[in-house]
Amino acid sequence: MLQILFDFFSGRAKTRIYTTFLGWVLVFHIDIILIAIFTDQAIIFQKTGQLKGEYIWFYVTNYGFWTIAIEITRLVMATLVTYLMIWVIPKHMNERSYKEELEVEYTLRKMKIKKEEALNKKEESVVKKQLENIKSEKEVVVERARLDEAPEQIRWDMDYEVFRNTSAYNYFDRMIKIVYEYSGDPSKSPYSGLNSRIIAYFDTNEIISLNSSRINFTNKGRYFVKKYTESS
Repeated sequence: MLQILFDFFSGRAKTRIYTTFLGWVLVFHIDIILIAIFTDQAIIFQKTGQLKGEYIWFYVTNYGFWTIAIEITRLVMATLVTYLMIWVIPKHMNERSYKEELEVEYTLRKMKIKKEEALNKKEESVVKKQLENIKSEKEVVVERARLDEAPEQIRWDMDYEVFRNTSAYNYFDRMIKIVYEYSGDPSKSPYSGLNSRIIAYFDTNEIISLNSSRINFTNKGRYFVKKYTESS
């Protein structure tokens, strides 16, 4: 019996309308079906003195005129429920279900897009960092190449920048005139007045060389003179 009802409501029968209607007719007559199938003949006869068929007919027609009204109500209810199940409920359920499905799909796609954007930003950050590292490595290579080509000149450039911020730098013009105008003899120069500490600075920093009380510029000193004259 349950398998028959299941077949009816699942739409396995050929004509869904008729089988659904018949299924609901059986549902609304469930009291009669229970008597017919599950009530023992002996019990009915013992209580009523009637056979099962007689008792069922008595049960159905017991209300007289109202029996017809009850049967019509059952058929109308079966028809109404059949209509709702085939045309109304599926339409609204399918529409709502489809909307929910679209909402879930939209949420999942939105989450996927956000994850992809976050991943892209992370990848862009990694690529940017790699480019920065490559740039830094390139700068190191270039700087090493410069050091390999002219390490002494680069060191002198650095030393010159330090020299410019010392008090000895203020006497550099006087030192140039002594060397080039008076052949390095400070005693003949009216621009003398260089004390031992200034001369010591020039000497110990390898800007000048002292030879028999004469002053000469070293290679480093001549490089300083060149930068000094170019900037003057």
